Amino acid sequence: LPSPPSPDPAGPGTRPAPTPRGAPRPQPDGSLHADGSISLIRGGPVTVLVDTGGPWDRERLLELLAGQGLSPEAVTHVVCTHGHSDHVGNVNLFPG
Repeated sequence: LPSPPSPDPAGPGTRPAPTPRGAPRPQPDGSLHADGSISLIRGGPVTVLVDTGGPWDRERLLELLAGQGLSPEAVTHVVCTHGHSDHVGNVNLFPG
């Protein structure tokens, strides 16, 4: 999905460098918004999920899996790239 537009921190009339997808984007309230990624790899008897997103992504993750005809139980392996909550926040959904 495309990232929402972010405010131009450099001000009007300037051309900031493009923000790579997933990079933190400044918000009007001074906070940063960042997206992570969740990847599904399917091959033969193996279904791998790389990162599980944050707990706030739970329903969307379940919807996307269902859209692929999968339940959490069908995922044979979960790989978490690191221990931040936006990468491991739904690991509890995968019993294997």
